[in-house]
Amino acid sequence: MFCLGKTEEHRKMMVNSTGRKWEFTFTTLVTFGGAFFASFPLFYSTSFGGAYWLWMIILFSFVLQAVSYEFQSKAGNLLGKKTYRTFLVINGVVGPVLLGGAVATFFTGSDFYINKANMTDTIMPVISHWGNAVRYWMQKENIPLENVLIVVDDLALPFGTLRLKGKGSDAGHNGLKHIAATLGTQNYARLRFGIGNDFPRGGQVDFVLGHFTDEDWKTMDERLKTAGEIIKSFCLAGIDITMNQFNKK
Repeated sequence: MFCLGKTEEHRKMMVNSTGRKWEFTFTTLVTFGGAFFASFPLFYSTSFGGAYWLWMIILFSFVLQAVSYEFQSKAGNLLGKKTYRTFLVINGVVGPVLLGGAVATFFTGSDFYINKANMTDTIMPVISHWGNAVRYWMQKENIPLENVLIVVDDLALPFGTLRLKGKGSDAGHNGLKHIAATLGTQNYARLRFGIGNDFPRGGQVDFVLGHFTDEDWKTMDERLKTAGEIIKSFCLAGIDITMNQFNKK
């Protein structure tokens, strides 16, 4: 604005031309946000809450943008035209960068978990946070790593097979891989519950998210009971005793 606008008249024309586009953009964003919230309230609140302070800064930049457009030409404004126009320049750079960073997470993927009790948190008063739930609860409840047990399904094991390990690689399991990357270690206990791999090529997602077969249900109750006993033993007796007792079953 200050480089292209050589005279006051040129700068005024630039402000007037961009101001009209800003009003249209702002109205579109507000309308879209309201419609999206009405249609998908949980997704909207989760996405918004996941980057609470980032969205708050973006909202503040929108307010600053609107104020800068409206008040720079008002008679008697205390800051003067140059100050408001400087705000426009700064906001024109910072605003899109922040907004782009927030929107980019929809495409790159971001972990977030929901806890409605967070509404009482004065620092982050939203129902959700981005981040790994394992690390969050370890920090929140002061849980040492040796007391953590991760329970996962596993395509590599036949249905109902239970395997308990105190540490090890992720063996290609994306969930375990992400937990290891978040915690910075693979030295955490994990209980694998086999679900088999009886699916055609390319059908992994449908298989994992699908229904159990009638044959699976015949042994489901017994397998779930054993899994519960393993978890209970891990909590009361520790990993070594539990592995010796149950990994042979």
